[in-house]
Parts: sequence; C-alpha cells; structure tokens
Amino acid sequence: MARTPRFRLSTLIARPTFQAWAARFPLTRPFVRQQGAALFDLVAGFCHSQILQAFVAFDLPAILLNAPATTADLAHNSQVPEPRMAVLLRGAGALGLVRE
Repeated sequence: MARTPRFRLSTLIARPTFQAWAARFPLTRPFVRQQGAALFDLVAGFCHSQILQAFVAFDLPAILLNAPATTADLAHNSQVPEPRMAVLLRGAGALGLVRE
C-alpha cells in the first residue's frame, strides 16, 4: 500500500513564494518583520562577538593604547595579511573600538 507524502509545515514555510506572501499579507506582516529583526540581531551579535574576539586575540587594545599604529604596522606585528587587518579594523571602528 503506497503512502502519500505527509504535508510538512516547515516545507511550506521554507518556500520563497510563501515567505514573499507572508511579508505582504497584512495579518502576517508584523510577525514576519519581528522574526526578521530578531534573526538580524542574532547574526549581528555573532559578527560583533567575532570582531571583538579577534581584536583581543591579536592584542590590539594593548598595542593601540601605547601609540597610534597604521594598518600595515598592526598587520605586520600580528602576522596577518594587511587586507584582512583592514577588514578587522573597519569592523572594530564600526563597533566604536577604534578610530582613525
């Protein structure tokens, strides 16, 4: 006897067409926006913690407290490629940890 596949709510919710509809429908729009904002906050918090962790792991607070330094100097001292250090410093700047 063949079984028909069971309908799964998660399958429906995962569909881009359903998500677009839920974002437009007046009764579900506030819920969708709230859930989207919560997910954004979670991802942003993760990114912020990663920036802070790398900033501390490379001992940048102690280095920068002694004297200003260029991106090239920090990259050389930390043995990190300069473009990657520039990304870290931009992130740290966005968090208010450093300034130019």
